[in-house]
Amino acid sequence: DKEKLLLAMPLIREHLWQTAEVRVNPKKYYLQHYKKGVKFLGTVIKGERIYIANRTLGKAMCRLHGFNRQAEERGAAWCKANAEHFVSCINSYLGLMRQGQEYGMRRAFCGRISEAWMKYIVVEWDFTKIILKQKYKHRERVKRMLRRKRKQASRNRIPKAKRMTARVFSGETLPAVEQFNTGRKRGCIVRWDYEPVKTTIPEVDKRAAFRKRKALSRAAKNGTPPPAEEPQQGKEVDSGLVAYSEMRYLGIPDPERVVADIQYDLDLRYGDTPRPEIDFDAYRSAIAALNKA
Repeated sequence: DKEKLLLAMPLIREHLWQTAEVRVNPKKYYLQHYKKGVKFLGTVIKGERIYIANRTLGKAMCRLHGFNRQAEERGAAWCKANAEHFVSCINSYLGLMRQGQEYGMRRAFCGRISEAWMKYIVVEWDFTKIILKQKYKHRERVKRMLRRKRKQASRNRIPKAKRMTARVFSGETLPAVEQFNTGRKRGCIVRWDYEPVKTTIPEVDKRAAFRKRKALSRAAKNGTPPPAEEPQQGKEVDSGLVAYSEMRYLGIPDPERVVADIQYDLDLRYGDTPRPEIDFDAYRSAIAALNKA
């Protein structure tokens, strides 16, 4: 009864003020049946059902129409650059529609998406959202661009010349060809140019220090420069170490490649000077035996 509600309005105002401290404007209120619905946050609440407001739906249709028109006028390049913005905008309206009973409206709304956009998106089966395809996301496009630049840089890079291998020292003579397996990597080690390391043991001269002092004092008296130091005499003996060159290969290398690497290293190390004789056939047969192992 409308008259009873109007008479009860002062009591309602007082109750709201005492309980929630809410003040009802005496002019800005209206009374109607609850089935007609109440507009709230872009939706219309009708009893136990919620619908999207006509104004919100109109804004959504205008935005979608604008995106479709821009896609048809500007072409695929513009669509690809603005695909993420399109998806986020449309999903905001679909997310509002999914809060209520709007399956038919969501379906009709998604059906109005232009074919120009369907190349870049996928519509969810229940029309609750649209998904941008992975390869059209901004992050993926940046990754592809960086990969393309790296490929171009690697093609234009000038190959570095091979350097001479460093000498390795060991206390025992290791095999020329040896396989290794660390669990993560498997391959073989090739060694060549074995050379025993010599060391010099100085001879003990008990009078060397005395002769040095006498020479310095004589030079100081005569005003002459000090004499040069006597060369240290010593004896070369075997140190028990072996120096060699080595190179590691992943997997089983081609024997001819190994021979070419050894020859290249010897050319860098010795040049035109005499070099050690190496039996390349032994290396070829040893590597061929690794293939059978």
